[in-house]
Amino acid sequence: MEREIASLALVEPLIDKVQIKAQALSSDQSRAMAVAYLEARDVAQRLDDVCGPQSWSDTYQLLQAGPSEWVVECRLSVHPPVEGARPVTKCDVGLGEDAKAAYSDAFKRAAVKFGLGRFLYTLPKVWGDYDSAKRRFSEPAAVRAQMLAAFSGRLQGGASPGTVAKESPHLSEKQLHWLSEDLLRRPGVEALFVEHFEKIESLSKAKRALGYLLSETTGDLRPRFERVGTTEEWRKYIDAAKQLPIALPVAATGV
Repeated sequence: MEREIASLALVEPLIDKVQIKAQALSSDQSRAMAVAYLEARDVAQRLDDVCGPQSWSDTYQLLQAGPSEWVVECRLSVHPPVEGARPVTKCDVGLGEDAKAAYSDAFKRAAVKFGLGRFLYTLPKVWGDYDSAKRRFSEPAAVRAQMLAAFSGRLQGGASPGTVAKESPHLSEKQLHWLSEDLLRRPGVEALFVEHFEKIESLSKAKRALGYLLSETTGDLRPRFERVGTTEEWRKYIDAAKQLPIALPVAATGV
């Protein structure tokens, strides 16, 4: 059974099943930040393929039923082929605006405890043009492709999902765009500037640097970022800024 459980964490069988949805909108609602997810039926199919339909089971406990939020706990068990052996069980809690969403979220979160779909947390959150009237990305395929590009490139190069790629001497275009659209706009970034950049010695200098970096987000962004700090300083800042709360409002989308 150990082999089957280890197989659940493989990325290749699920990479084509990755979907995207909008998590946050820009102030004018013309752009949205995309996050990756899997459909519950694809998670169930993967369990069937690896363990067999009769060798896993799921049970649920309703913790809260509305009115604005449902909360459900899922206990997901993988049963060994040996008679009398105890199953391996993982559990987690899911949230949703209705029962279906909460049960699905709980199931997928419990599956992540087995490694199934855990790679989703390593995919970058990218921004794309958004049609607020239709509540969808204008070009969802392009946004999804951008999100998967770096990860797919590693797989095509023969690296395992856990392999860390050799760092580039510069920030990538994707990192620069992510900084401009998200990580420089989160509350508390001024203090991080003082902490991580040698040239930024005070909060007033941090505010001036932010104003300079955000004054215009078109053209070649690299020179202005390099003027503020080194690539290593920016990488450390990215790791720290990802822990800050997102300032933009959460989009109420149901993709």
